[in-house]
Amino acid sequence: MSVCGECTQVALYTGSDTGKLHGNIKIFLPVDYDTQLPFLYRRSKINLNITCRSIVTGIPMRALDVMASGGFLLSNKRIIQFIWNFTVIMKIVVLMEKYI
Repeated sequence: MSVCGECTQVALYTGSDTGKLHGNIKIFLPVDYDTQLPFLYRRSKINLNITCRSIVTGIPMRALDVMASGGFLLSNKRIIQFIWNFTVIMKIVVLMEKYI
């Protein structure tokens, strides 16, 4: 996060300790999930989704929330591959329902 803050202005919404962060990072308190968060996702230029290495499969709820809000999501390769595979499977299901 500090690397991003060195290059551009970053807004970070968190309740966690941010004492080690430096650069152009503005810290904000967490916002309401239902009312404020979709607005922030849509309004942000880039929404980062960096998953832990221990997460092997699945799509984090944050990724789905950002996409449903119409925001731009930048994520790691593992999540992108999972979303791509899911999309391909859904297309196959639609075709099966159409022709069966």
